[in-house]
Amino acid sequence: MANVWKYLGAAAGFLVGGPVGAAVGYGAGHVAEKQLERGSSAESRGRSEIQSQKASYESQLNQTRMEQKSINERISASQAQVQAGAARANRARGRGGVFGDMSGQSIGAPTNPRLG
Repeated sequence: MANVWKYLGAAAGFLVGGPVGAAVGYGAGHVAEKQLERGSSAESRGRSEIQSQKASYESQLNQTRMEQKSINERISASQAQVQAGAARANRARGRGGVFGDMSGQSIGAPTNPRLG
């Protein structure tokens, strides 16, 4: 299909101007063919550019998902540490308070010797 434009141009040129018209038509067909090839290569470049942009977008999306997963794991670990600390503080209050006061002790439990 690539050489068809050259031959169509030569045939049309021959009909209009004889052998000289055929040469001019062949040249015109050659130019038309090159223009069509450039158009299709630009179209394929556009497609490849779109594909590369799509791949870049997908890569960024995957990276963002991985970062979000890591952040969620860190948040969960921090929350677990805070809850563990709160549980320790609550247990300490039950044994005589965080600072050793007697407000949370039960009857008959040993007292803090420093507080009397």
